[in-house]
Amino acid sequence: MRHLLILLVVLTPAIACRAATADDRPVAQWFYVDVPPAMILKGEDKGTGYVDRIIGLFKRSMPGYRHEDVQSSVTRMFATMQERDGICTGGLLRTPEREKVLFYSNSFYPVLVNRLVTNRAKRPLLAPYVSPEGHVDLGALADDDRLVAGYVGQRFYSPLIQQFIETRTANDPEGRLRVLIPNDRFSLLLRHDRIDFAFGLAAEIYYQSLREEAAAEGAELVSYAVRGEPVAKPGGFACSGGPLGRQIAGEINRLVADPAIRAEIRSYYTDWLDEDARRDFARAVEEEEAR
Repeated sequence: MRHLLILLVVLTPAIACRAATADDRPVAQWFYVDVPPAMILKGEDKGTGYVDRIIGLFKRSMPGYRHEDVQSSVTRMFATMQERDGICTGGLLRTPEREKVLFYSNSFYPVLVNRLVTNRAKRPLLAPYVSPEGHVDLGALADDDRLVAGYVGQRFYSPLIQQFIETRTANDPEGRLRVLIPNDRFSLLLRHDRIDFAFGLAAEIYYQSLREEAAAEGAELVSYAVRGEPVAKPGGFACSGGPLGRQIAGEINRLVADPAIRAEIRSYYTDWLDEDARRDFARAVEEEEAR
């Protein structure tokens, strides 16, 4: 018994030391905002968003950190990232203003910007305005007052989409421009001819369409990039600008330098894209890889 007690006395400090070492790992906080299908925080699809899955991959691949999940709003998240170090998130597109206070990883998947989205049945109506590569000419489309357009009020759009909205707003005596709310049942509006097309992020609208089971009712979505504008923007992760945030971003860069990791991450995103959007995404990937 005395030998056992001696052994315990010898081993206990070593065990405690190992535990302390594990606890001393730096903390990486991953911030989540409920913006399906990037991050899905509730319902039967919880945790299956493409950013959810990317964060899961990063956490599994970074054993040198203690990982904490934090749910937040966009406003609170942005403010907290400026106040505290060691925070990272996906879905915050890179802008000059954000780059002043945040540190971005390298881009490892392009993110499609707002597009014109409709359903397959309405494709012939838009055909005169679509180029062979599948991009829509909004300048010409703005003059066609037969088609009803939809957009979400107070959302930031690209210059040419914004110009289309302003042109229709100034010259729309027959109500051919409809303001939508974010949770409008987009596919139903299309199917029942309340609108002919709308502007939005392809992944968001595709997710909404799946939730409505629209595909089963013959309302498969199609989408077009806007002619004259970039198809996609760089898609990396944003981290707090302090030493720990930059360190985590460096770990992300190390991971995504592996082509197999990049391919896996991109598959998470394309799971939420319609066929047309996938085609444009593949082109954007080729351009990104060539740079």
